[in-house]
Amino acid sequence: MISVGEKWFLLKTKTRQEKRAMENLQRQHAECYCPEVFVEKIFRGKKSQVIEILFPGYLFVNFRNPASSIHSVKNTRGVQSFVSFGGTLAQVPFALIQELKEKTKPSQNLLISSLPKRGDKLKVTDGPFNGMSVVFFQPNGDERAEVLLNMMNQQVKASIQYSNLVAAN
Repeated sequence: MISVGEKWFLLKTKTRQEKRAMENLQRQHAECYCPEVFVEKIFRGKKSQVIEILFPGYLFVNFRNPASSIHSVKNTRGVQSFVSFGGTLAQVPFALIQELKEKTKPSQNLLISSLPKRGDKLKVTDGPFNGMSVVFFQPNGDERAEVLLNMMNQQVKASIQYSNLVAAN
């Protein structure tokens, strides 16, 4: 049996089945929490904001029904297992759940973006321009960025994959 109260546990879900696990656990009278945030991405060459799960593959759960057993939860569709350390179930402090709920409220409009803005200084990490400092100009498709680099005292545009760019220090 799992004790009820302000004890939250961490569950590992099956790949991309957080929502499914949540729905099935709620049918068993469990309180579930899966924090989501707005993420800025480039999709089809345009910036867009999408909602993504903050911790993909994980779900916080608090059992209101004292009859819930570890076995019944493990066999819930979408659930892979409890997260445990040394055979002890990982408990999540109530205060952490409250803080996550506060910081990920839809009204907070928390936007996570790793996309550079025009004028940001970047460094190339791979390819023919490896090690060069560049300035972000604009997106160029889903996976590439147009950047400005100095070659022979001239500013030249180049198209480089986002994966080969990091923020310059």
